[in-house]
Amino acid sequence: MLGRIDEARAEFEREPNSLFKLPGLAIIAHRQRRAEEASRALVELVAEHGDNGLYQQAQVLAQAGEEDMAMARLTSAADAIDSGLIYLRNDPFVDPLRDRQEFRALLGRLGYA
Repeated sequence: MLGRIDEARAEFEREPNSLFKLPGLAIIAHRQRRAEEASRALVELVAEHGDNGLYQQAQVLAQAGEEDMAMARLTSAADAIDSGLIYLRNDPFVDPLRDRQEFRALLGRLGYA
């Protein structure tokens, strides 16, 4: 978020937990306009973590500008009681969704509004 992409990439590459590593690498690849690399990281996240990574999938999709898909993942995450939702209120990776009515409704549903 500070614009220090190379430093962020290095840190995410060192992250041992792929539930955090893969979304970070996907977001960075997207920001560097490496669409194929970003897509591979997202596919790997889904393959490795499935519904356990719905919140992280939403982060990646929101940062990639895929707002409808991101909202769908967040709704699924809420239905699944995904623990990642504890970050929803303040997570900058989902900022592209904040002006959407369904995002505000989801915050209310979760007791954050």
